[in-house]
Amino acid sequence: MIKNFTRLFLYLILLTIIVATSTLHAGAQTGPIIVQPTAIYRFQISYWDGGHLLTTNFQEGSANGYTFDPFNLPSFDGMGIYVPPPGYTADPSTGLVPLHRWRVIQNGWRVYFYYSTYFADHGSDYHYEGIMGWVFTPSTGSILNSGPLHPLSIWYSTDLGFWNGYGTFPGDPVEQPPNRPGKTIYFPQGLIAALPPTCVDPQFPQPPVGGGVCLYGKLFNPPPPPPVSTCNVTQFIKNRCYQLGRYWDDDTCSCQYQY
Repeated sequence: MIKNFTRLFLYLILLTIIVATSTLHAGAQTGPIIVQPTAIYRFQISYWDGGHLLTTNFQEGSANGYTFDPFNLPSFDGMGIYVPPPGYTADPSTGLVPLHRWRVIQNGWRVYFYYSTYFADHGSDYHYEGIMGWVFTPSTGSILNSGPLHPLSIWYSTDLGFWNGYGTFPGDPVEQPPNRPGKTIYFPQGLIAALPPTCVDPQFPQPPVGGGVCLYGKLFNPPPPPPVSTCNVTQFIKNRCYQLGRYWDDDTCSCQYQY
């Protein structure tokens, strides 16, 4: 009797774990979500050799010994970028595009970063590091239906690399790059993106712009489900294929010769 009760008790515990796990997975976010813009932090890699890092992870800059160099904005709100969970992409209706990031290593030692909404092969010095986040194109303008946007400019110096600052929408002030004595000055290269004010700032928490609810949240769609194989054959048939010295191809649902 005690043994039967023990078995029943263990079975109920196992059943509870299975149900809880299934509920957890069932409750996981699998549909579209609203993503709010998170803060971008700017760091200077070297005072004399230039190089600047844009990141949404403050520790990435500080842990590498870079100097925090906040954007010189005309207001107190920061510049934001949309960073969704892995696999999520902006809904086409948002007008958002991915911002790509490259680490540039010149002469084997000088490091700076390059950002663009256009993906391309830039040569052996450029090492692609993926999508940093999602942004609006400069053609979006300085005003979105939810409020003002910040332009992100790009400048280049042959001695100091790329630098990104607050940009040049008509009527806006222009943030000037930090030119160094004896180095070639930065030359403007235009605008690369339009950015909303930040609504999520893990390093320097602050209320949303205007003190209310963030109005800049945008819709992101989850990755598509993995394709379901329509090939429904028994393992016996697959094994028979292998015995014949061939291989089984689930995509075509057929036994194929090996070449």
